[in-house]
Amino acid sequence: MKIVEFIFPKTCPICHRIGKDICAKCESAFEPAKLKCSVCSKHNPAGLTCEDCLKKYSPDQLLALYRYDGALKELIHKFKFEDITAAAEYFADELSKKIDWKRYEDFTIVPVPISFWRKFYRGYNQCEIIAKSLSRKIGLPVEKLLACTSRIPQSQIEDYNLRKENIKGKFFLLGKKVPENVIVLDDIYTSGATLKEICRVLKRGGAKKVIGVVIALAQ
Repeated sequence: MKIVEFIFPKTCPICHRIGKDICAKCESAFEPAKLKCSVCSKHNPAGLTCEDCLKKYSPDQLLALYRYDGALKELIHKFKFEDITAAAEYFADELSKKIDWKRYEDFTIVPVPISFWRKFYRGYNQCEIIAKSLSRKIGLPVEKLLACTSRIPQSQIEDYNLRKENIKGKFFLLGKKVPENVIVLDDIYTSGATLKEICRVLKRGGAKKVIGVVIALAQ
């Protein structure tokens, strides 16, 4: 054991057990996500958008690791608002192992942006941290293609139509060339309004295929 780990032992941020960043007991409580079409929410094992739902600016696929509930929900909340940076490495490691990245060798990872002021007050964008760590593990490039104007956090809005209206027009391209194949990386997928709006912006900017990859899926 390293001296620094002896003096400052790793502690699970969920239950505070000493020994690992995320203890085995808490990890075992994470429920796998049931993948679904991002448009109609019909479940399918690959998370593909249904043929009838796939339109010009629709996401092509939605991949997720876990169900957004319980211990996993608590961990994401602490990562976003309490700077539990160990979670980023854990999430990136899980993404690298549980998704067949050989299918996406020609894709570019684009983290979902947050507004300047939210990043200023929080000090970081959790999606950017995960994206950079994941990139190191799987070898896909990361590009900051998007920016976001200030808005009410989606988590504070329950109604889908209000979420859709809140996010409309809030994302814009930074002027860089948009790759043909893009992975939009986010922490949580709830109503899907964010992914759909970003997908619209990216495809209007030149992307041919856009898939969403998230840590947790609300079901």
